[in-house]
Amino acid sequence: MEQYLIWLIIALVLLGTEMMLASVYLIAFLLGALTASACAFFGCSLTIQCTLGAIVIIAGVICAYFYRKKIALLNNKISLDNIDEDQIVFVDNILEDGTAKV
Repeated sequence: MEQYLIWLIIALVLLGTEMMLASVYLIAFLLGALTASACAFFGCSLTIQCTLGAIVIIAGVICAYFYRKKIALLNNKISLDNIDEDQIVFVDNILEDGTAKV
C-alpha cells in the first residue's frame, strides 16, 4: 500500500473521531495527516512527511488553543448562570420558613 493512502486512512480516522468528540484539536491532527499525505503523493521522504505534518499539527494546536480561549471568553460574557445579575427585584412576600418569592 502506498504511503499517501496510509496517511489518508489516518486522516479519515481522525475525521471520524473529530465528528464524534467535537474536539477542535483533532482538526489540527487531521490537517497534519493531510499535509503528510500530500508530501507522500509528491514523492517526499518519510522524514519530510513527518516533519511537515508535525509543523502543521503544532501550528494547528496553537491556533485551536487561542480559538477555544476566545470562545470561552465570549461564553462568559453571555453566561446564563447569572441572568438576573444587576436586575431590580421586588419581594412580594416573605414566607415563614425565610424564603421569598421574587
